Amino acid sequence: MTSTERETATEMRPTRQRTAVARALDSFTDFRSAQDIHSLLGQRGEKVGLATVYRTLQRMAESGDVDALRTEDGEALWRRCSATHHHHLVCRSCGAAVEVEGPAVERWTRAIAEEHGFAEVSHTLEIFGSCRDCTSASAAGSCPGPARGQGRRSRSARVACGDMSSLQIVVMGVSATGKSTVGHRLADELGWTFVEGDDLHPRSNVAKMESGEPLTDADRAPWLDEINRVAREHSAEDRSSVLTCSALKRSYRDRLSDDVDAMFFVHLHADYDVLEPRMQQREKHFMPTGLLRSQFDTLELLGEDEDGAVVDVAPGATEVVDDALAAVRARLNA
Repeated sequence: MTSTERETATEMRPTRQRTAVARALDSFTDFRSAQDIHSLLGQRGEKVGLATVYRTLQRMAESGDVDALRTEDGEALWRRCSATHHHHLVCRSCGAAVEVEGPAVERWTRAIAEEHGFAEVSHTLEIFGSCRDCTSASAAGSCPGPARGQGRRSRSARVACGDMSSLQIVVMGVSATGKSTVGHRLADELGWTFVEGDDLHPRSNVAKMESGEPLTDADRAPWLDEINRVAREHSAEDRSSVLTCSALKRSYRDRLSDDVDAMFFVHLHADYDVLEPRMQQREKHFMPTGLLRSQFDTLELLGEDEDGAVVDVAPGATEVVDDALAAVRARLNA
């Protein structure tokens, strides 16, 4: 078996996560975002991370198990669909979709394929417009609502209604999780501003950590306020950015997000036994290995009501960055 065949076989394996996502999709008749599916799984008590949902949907689309739709404004949506026809009328405001037959398109596709000597061709067709309900709402001067059965409007509708804003990503976690590396990569991939939170520490904090003494809440307060100031500034300018900060406690995260339009936390996490050897190998960093345990003691995991995702950093750097990017993209498409 070739490496490509092994990879395909792995992706097609009916894992618990894939089965859970498939069942969630079966509950919907319309297109849904990864965030919608993740929310339903949470309601059912299924512990599947948002990044895993997004990655599973991508693989299911590649294997032909689901139909993937990208709207005019780039929003990714997913749905169980006919194995033979992928023709849809899509409302650009509420996201409602109707599967339609297209005999003329089928004939044209076959003719074009034969003309150029192609076989086993496939195609999709999305026709965007405004559905009857949204046309009526627009005429009445009101904002279009969500598609039937959905808890959100499409991104274009949110823009039209003036409730879209920039997003501030905070890459958080204890030391040695790779916050700077992942943060830089996210900012590069997204084309956003990157802010290294460690650079905003007062000199007194750095000196205290270099001496092996843990920071207190009072020590962290001016640092958190400075990161919040930067985030508020970017938010006011409608400029998205990626910032790094340990953000260990819920109260710290509340302080960071205060008066910021939208903030999403990417929690890089692994067990102490995974991170301690990595921390020992680091060079030219002010945080000594001995403080790692104190950070774990302080750490409070993201609450269910917090806007964020947890990314396991035990795998290699490439996979960690991919998972973090998938989580952010799923949040952007929500």
